Amino acid sequence: MKNLISAAQVGKAPTSKHQAPEKPQYPNSSRERVLELGAWMLVIGASLLLLLRIDTYAQSPAPQPDPLMQLMILQPQIDVSSAVEALAMFDPPVIRAGESATYRVSINALKDSVAWPEQIATPAKLLIKATARGELFSQAGNKLKPLSSFNHRVGAVEPGSYSIPGFAVEVYGRSVTVPAATLTVLPKTAPPPPASTRLVIEPGATNVFTGQPVSVRVTVQTPSGSINQGLTQVKINGDGFLTDNSSARQAISMQPHNGTNVAVYSYEVVLIPLTTGPLEVSAQGFTGGNQFGGPLAVQVQSSPTGSPPQPVLLDSDPVTLRVNPLPSAGKLPGFTGFIGTLTSDPPVIATNMARVGDPVKMTVTFHSQGSLTRFVPPPAPTVREWQTFPPSPTPTRAPNSVNYTFTLTPLTNGTLTTPRIPFSYFDPQRATYVDLTIPAVALFVTNSESVVDAEAWLLANTLSESENNRKPTLSPLATTPGRTASTLIPMQTRASFVLMLMSPLVVFGALSAWDRRRRFLEQHPDIVRRRMARRAFKRERRAMEQAAARGDAMGFAARAVNAMRVACAPHFPAEPRALVGSDVLTLLDQASRNGRVGEVVRTLFAVTDESQFGRTTVEVEGLLKLRTDLNRVLDELEAKL
Repeated sequence: MKNLISAAQVGKAPTSKHQAPEKPQYPNSSRERVLELGAWMLVIGASLLLLLRIDTYAQSPAPQPDPLMQLMILQPQIDVSSAVEALAMFDPPVIRAGESATYRVSINALKDSVAWPEQIATPAKLLIKATARGELFSQAGNKLKPLSSFNHRVGAVEPGSYSIPGFAVEVYGRSVTVPAATLTVLPKTAPPPPASTRLVIEPGATNVFTGQPVSVRVTVQTPSGSINQGLTQVKINGDGFLTDNSSARQAISMQPHNGTNVAVYSYEVVLIPLTTGPLEVSAQGFTGGNQFGGPLAVQVQSSPTGSPPQPVLLDSDPVTLRVNPLPSAGKLPGFTGFIGTLTSDPPVIATNMARVGDPVKMTVTFHSQGSLTRFVPPPAPTVREWQTFPPSPTPTRAPNSVNYTFTLTPLTNGTLTTPRIPFSYFDPQRATYVDLTIPAVALFVTNSESVVDAEAWLLANTLSESENNRKPTLSPLATTPGRTASTLIPMQTRASFVLMLMSPLVVFGALSAWDRRRRFLEQHPDIVRRRMARRAFKRERRAMEQAAARGDAMGFAARAVNAMRVACAPHFPAEPRALVGSDVLTLLDQASRNGRVGEVVRTLFAVTDESQFGRTTVEVEGLLKLRTDLNRVLDELEAKL
């Protein structure tokens, strides 16, 4: 503050010409500055010394990258820049009256980006109903190419030719035209037309109960009956049920067809109805040729004869499941929601003798014909003699089996039996509840005080007394040497200590110079642009000379044009790729623009433009002869940089 006041007094002019200017006084200004500088140096030096003497601690490991984010980064990009095309067709194109066909529209775009209409204009006698929508991605180079398909079930009761006219849909905000398609309907008495590949869905049962697992089988039905197509993106359509995708499996097995056994592809999954009443269930999936999405169980010796994958969205006719509610009459205690067929082994106890307060483990194994992934074991009841805990699953190798371990703690001694655990399940075949209560197991419980090990207790007391009477002793020698010092002279008395104190000032000075330079370049961006242009110009000119040495006339012309663009870009300023030949000519003088130099510039730009945008072969003869004139142009442009 004193320095600032003194500076203000020095710069203050006298208020009157008759008043003699006062001479400023600086009694201690130099000393104060020296003391202030020394204080800052001591603070910085002490901080640096403290940092030097701090022991190096183990650094925490670098944070692991998010695996989900890494997976998203590694995923290929979805192709949304290609031209969008729509394809419409009837499958099959010829049917008989009363039969149905599939009206399929395929668009190479994302399904969510297609504004598909709710209703399609069709002839009055043609019945149409939307049945399936699907989306599939296929690898095309380093991108994923989307394919969206929209299926409708169509049919007619009268013979004739029915056409669905073309219509427009909005894709990526642009209008795309769906072409027209024609369906031919023959009389019922006509010979059957060629059939097409379709899906067939076969439920294991149609009269089921709420919560009952229902196995559903989807097969590909081909005209020949043999397998030549796999499925991918299989989906079960409908409302009011839950699809257990963890139970899905694919297989190729022998199935009878027209009196012979043929290899058939099938996809099986389990559905769990959640509501009562009739439920319509249908299936859809894309054909994948001889490629199958996921593990495949092949039960035949011949391999699939499919061709390369031709993705086509297929859908099946719906089937109806009649779902009944579980009866409330006859419900037994311990019902946890399992529906099916279930058996259990006798409970196995870890020991037949225990002490009061010690946990006893009892294992029970359950078996079923179906999957037990959603099986819920019965809870152990609360009784006076036992403390019970929730059961925990244990691994088992038996298929369609599960082990559960019940932890029980006896609270009294004597001959006890484990508590009976009520349990029941519902058998859908008999439509009744079945009792599967876990029986009690006898064991002998002793009092914990009668089995105390006295010798172990005495030994523990002896060890504690010997530890209290033990005299202190020196620790053994260290196995590794500690930190060493090269000298015992204190750091503050060494000659290098002054240099260490001066190092922060040097660093601060370098940072200040760097910041001034940065601010200067920020206020004069043209300097940065010209510097970058000079580097790029030299790089392009070097590449031009190399192309000329190889005899590559087209590469010579392209590099020459790039060099001229780079040299002219800072003068406008503009992106080098946006400049044309006339922009380069404006930087040349009038004589060069209308003379040989201007002709060389026009020739090179014309050749490169023709090679990039023209459809004919470019004549490159004589381009290398322009090298001398071109160097004069480049030298003139480089001088202006």
